[in-house]
Amino acid sequence: MGKARAVAKKGGAGRGVQVVSMTGYGHATAKRAGISVEVEVRTVNSRYLDCTLKLPRPYTIFEPELRERAAAKLQRGRVEISVSRTVQAAQRQGLRFDKALFEQYLKVYRSAYHAAGAKEVSLENTVQNILARREVLDIGEIPAQLEQEKTLLWEGIDAALADLDSMRRSEGKRLGLDMLQRVETLRGIRSEIARKALRAPEELQNRLQERMNKLLAAAHIDESRICAEAALLAEKVDVSEELVRLDSHFAQFESTLAVTPNGRKLDFLLQEFGREFNTISSKAQDAAIQSAVVDAKTEIEKLREQVQNVE
Repeated sequence: MGKARAVAKKGGAGRGVQVVSMTGYGHATAKRAGISVEVEVRTVNSRYLDCTLKLPRPYTIFEPELRERAAAKLQRGRVEISVSRTVQAAQRQGLRFDKALFEQYLKVYRSAYHAAGAKEVSLENTVQNILARREVLDIGEIPAQLEQEKTLLWEGIDAALADLDSMRRSEGKRLGLDMLQRVETLRGIRSEIARKALRAPEELQNRLQERMNKLLAAAHIDESRICAEAALLAEKVDVSEELVRLDSHFAQFESTLAVTPNGRKLDFLLQEFGREFNTISSKAQDAAIQSAVVDAKTEIEKLREQVQNVE
């Protein structure tokens, strides 16, 4: 048994795969005119695309576009994109003063003072209180400058996603080659079952014949009827259809590894693997075949673990 499987495993190791892992990390930094944007992208497996963003406050206006940009590159997985922004002091500050809002506040303050019966209004304190409000006076970013930084942000995002893609494809290739080897192992098990299944009807008929001979010695039973029943039972233990379907599923699995994205289809095919082997186990009245099916299920479970991480 072991020898047959070892030989079978050699067949798929060199075949090309286009598997992309859902686990990876990407990093990039974009710099221009005293501004530095650093981007980190981390991904782990998930059934659907789930994107979390951590952005500097000035960049929150770009969030919808950033999500679309990430979705164009990633099919599924839990994605965390972190962006940090460093600006030189000379570039950072821009004084924003809302004169109209200041005058409205001043008018309200004076009216409130007079309504409260105050004879004199401390103009200096009042102005300080109003200017302390961020909506009136703010040392922040110049809007035009942020629009110019948008190109710098996309440069960092695209470079980090490219770095992530490189890592995910490298990991995916390792996963794909491992899965190809496991499919070859399943092919070896399938071949063992096929060889044993050829003898199953004959062995079953011999066992029935021995039992019937004992009964015939004690009573008169139609021997032709016994042969007909034996033939019917032989048909019930025939697993040739399941073996043919397994060959088809194996071929589809391997061809699916050559395209991307492919995780969902691979998962479906693994369900078909399990269904065929379960049918073989239930039909076969042979301990050796049932033992081989247990080995096959072990390999399928290992494949399932791998496929859970495929995009």
